[in-house]
Amino acid sequence: MSTAAIATGALFLSAALLTPASLKLYPLLTIDRNAEVTRVRQSANMLGLVRLRFIPVMTALSALGALTPASAAPVSGTINFTVVAPLSITKTQDMNFGTLVPGATAGTVVLNASTGVVSPTGGVLTVSGVTSAAQFLLTSQSALYVVISYPAATTLTNAGGTTMAVNNITWTNIAALCLGNTCLPLGNSITAKFGGTLNVAANQSPGVYAGTYIVTANFQ
Repeated sequence: MSTAAIATGALFLSAALLTPASLKLYPLLTIDRNAEVTRVRQSANMLGLVRLRFIPVMTALSALGALTPASAAPVSGTINFTVVAPLSITKTQDMNFGTLVPGATAGTVVLNASTGVVSPTGGVLTVSGVTSAAQFLLTSQSALYVVISYPAATTLTNAGGTTMAVNNITWTNIAALCLGNTCLPLGNSITAKFGGTLNVAANQSPGVYAGTYIVTANFQ
């Protein structure tokens, strides 16, 4: 704003030197040589006056250009970060369908994930021995959501290479709030129990059948 005000004042000063009164003192046409010389000298003085009047203006502008721009005061920020211990998962019990006697037609043995109790269907004649649902212990030191992943099916094989399929693998949990496979531990651990359906062929070959599957857990 101060620069604009100074420029306006300089323009106004130049116009004031060319008033009608000034023109009356210095006529444009004359045959008097001495008067002409006088007029030229006085005009020169006027030019000098104009030149002197601009000196303060230029000095003020130079002073403005020498000013150092103001800068904002520095402000510091804070960085925060939290490191949590990794999840651990341990198998505490295997999935066991017990001992069965196959029949002349195919059937199934359904293992309940919550109770570990089996239910034969179809051509399976009987099931005996110890049965159990699989059980895994997940430990977390942080109150974070955990996603549990597992296969929907797997294959069992005996020593002779004969196979049996386990499908419809399901799970249930203890000490957690879960939506689908995503859980929030109520404490520092989750107990996950798994069951499934064993598919038995007609006159299934005898033997001890075994297989594996993988359960994983990750923070969401």
